[in-house]
Amino acid sequence: MGASVRYSPDIKLTPMTTESDMSSFYFIELIGMSVGGKDLSIPSAVFAAIRTIIDSGTTVTWLPPAAYSALRSEFRQHMSKYSPVAAFEILDTCYNFTGYSRIRVPAVALQFSAGVTLNVDASGILLFASPSQRCLAFASVDEDGFSIVRNMQQRTFDVVYDVAREMIGFGAGGCG
Repeated sequence: MGASVRYSPDIKLTPMTTESDMSSFYFIELIGMSVGGKDLSIPSAVFAAIRTIIDSGTTVTWLPPAAYSALRSEFRQHMSKYSPVAAFEILDTCYNFTGYSRIRVPAVALQFSAGVTLNVDASGILLFASPSQRCLAFASVDEDGFSIVRNMQQRTFDVVYDVAREMIGFGAGGCG
């Protein structure tokens, strides 16, 4: 048996699972989201139908179509004072912030089982596509794919993979 791993008490843990035929993936249970402090009205079946993995090696988070649609709709309402621009690859919610010295971006939070909430840092909400184009760093996944919480949304957090205890942990104060 390996040594016990110690980490900050500020780390909040949510259960993870692996499957023998997919042992290189760590699954977590995404159960909800909020934008601007408002919980999005997304039926739990939406998240249950498409399993969620956590991945630190790729960029933007993929969500089930209905969850992404709810996130995008609420996000766009908060961003209505900014000029929308054309999509960038799979990212369909993009803005031109030329001429703005300050930009107000609504908070986005991902909610996991065991009461764990990941309040996404502002640097993980918009992707810099070009000098005149910034896009919401979330996209819709195909119905037969996985939801994936990716590295942009993990920025500024300590992320703990406690494989022995089958837990994933999030804590403030990681690299930014």
